[in-house]
Amino acid sequence: MKKLLDIKILVFRKQAMVFKMRFFLILIFLFNIFGFSQHMHDNPAMPRGVFVETHMSREKEGKLLYISFRVSNNTLVFRKAGEGFSGEYSVSAEVSDSSGRVLVRESIIKEVFAATFEESNSTKFFSQGVMRMSFPFEKSRAIIKFNDLNTKREFILPVQNWDSVSDEFLKPVVVTESPDGFELVNFGGRILFTSNKQTILFPLDDTSKSMLQIKIRERKNPDDDDTKTLMTKTEEFIDGSLVFEENNGKIKTALHEGKKRYFILRDFTQKLNEGFLLFEIETGSLVKSAKYLLPVYWHNKPLSANNEDIIMQSLAAVEEANVLEELSTGNKEERERKLNDYWEKIDPTPGTRFNELQEEFYLRVDHAIRNFSSLSKFNGHLTDRGKIFIRYGTPSEVIRGVDKFGRITESWFYKEIYKEFIFTDRTGTNNFQLL
Repeated sequence: MKKLLDIKILVFRKQAMVFKMRFFLILIFLFNIFGFSQHMHDNPAMPRGVFVETHMSREKEGKLLYISFRVSNNTLVFRKAGEGFSGEYSVSAEVSDSSGRVLVRESIIKEVFAATFEESNSTKFFSQGVMRMSFPFEKSRAIIKFNDLNTKREFILPVQNWDSVSDEFLKPVVVTESPDGFELVNFGGRILFTSNKQTILFPLDDTSKSMLQIKIRERKNPDDDDTKTLMTKTEEFIDGSLVFEENNGKIKTALHEGKKRYFILRDFTQKLNEGFLLFEIETGSLVKSAKYLLPVYWHNKPLSANNEDIIMQSLAAVEEANVLEELSTGNKEERERKLNDYWEKIDPTPGTRFNELQEEFYLRVDHAIRNFSSLSKFNGHLTDRGKIFIRYGTPSEVIRGVDKFGRITESWFYKEIYKEFIFTDRTGTNNFQLL
């Protein structure tokens, strides 16, 4: 009996040790994946996935303020609701004077519904809204808060260029154009790094000006030297007063009667690099001028795009050794230039700076790291499944099974190119090897 008990205790201890080891490995895995994301992701929004921007002007009775916001689904905590999922949040704003006296308060509550779990955790699905506030001509400050109502998490959102109403110039507005008017890009005043066209509106309180001179300084970082300088001018404008309204999930603009002039700058954002633009604006009189710094922002930028080692390791799945050797030589600046030249040669839209093929490659690398890494490190791009995924993309069909030795197998089918790949997890550590 004692011998049997000793055996049971030994088995129990062994099982406990195995459990602890697996738990420890899982913690390491999560730490590495989380560390990978935190180290390589630099999203200027806080919290991640929430964007807010303000536009203010002088009216007859006082100041008129529009606060627009955009919230990605993956920022929210969703609850199961019927066959789908529901999230709920609020955005509130409070404007006070220099003594702390509250001038005006406003808040909006938004309900968000997602049909699937993937949709609830996606950055591609989002909701947005806008608030309108009026208050007297006084020196003022604003506090804007975001609250996830399912978890009661509350954040104070950063407000850039607050109260930047000069005697003549107002803050630029980044929009897209459609047959029915302008639509606010609504990424916290950022210009998006994309191949899609965007337009910049430069509002003036003075409708007597007929031309705007603009010097555009392109920079990698706000305090860096200019990498490129462009002098331009625009004589195209519209008069009135822009009103921001939510319409079918979009922030549209309507032109009402008013004494403002909006100069229009088109057809240049597609040629911008990721980084920052410093606009220096003059009305032609050389008396009054203004400067505005706007980020050129790559939304949902793949994490791997910032890591040279991971990029070179992943390119090995699709490129020849001599190409990789050439890309790897030289100092950091030379290697960066060579990599940019490499992607530029195979850019499907050579008229724009944004490269859709490059983004797709980095997205595949990110997917490989998140989904195919072993329990002890984030090496998914180096695994057999990762290399196949980087090369061919998402398979048409994946079938999981068990081989005669009890090991998990995966069969990937690419029906359009008539290819099949079979992987086996020989060690039980998520390291599937190609057969």
